[in-house]
Amino acid sequence: MGLTETRAATHTPSPGPQQEENMDVTQDDIPTPTLQEIKAARAVFEERESRDLFYQAAAELVDLAMRGQTALNLAEALAVLLQTWNKAFYRSHPFE
Repeated sequence: MGLTETRAATHTPSPGPQQEENMDVTQDDIPTPTLQEIKAARAVFEERESRDLFYQAAAELVDLAMRGQTALNLAEALAVLLQTWNKAFYRSHPFE
């Protein structure tokens, strides 16, 4: 069973707005994936993810902006990163 299937099998639906204010979630409540689950998820990601190259380039641009090694400022570099991510994501997922 892969990471997605494992998470789906153990997923508890989010509480409604009335219940949400009473929730205290700690780091102990969030399951830590195993190395095997991470490797399996990475393999699935690489197989399905078409924006990987553009995401890597945008992430590199953010790094360069943080070090002051590009004419773009950090906000502009982050805009490129978010645009790269969101454009591809919302192409295949409905906007809610």
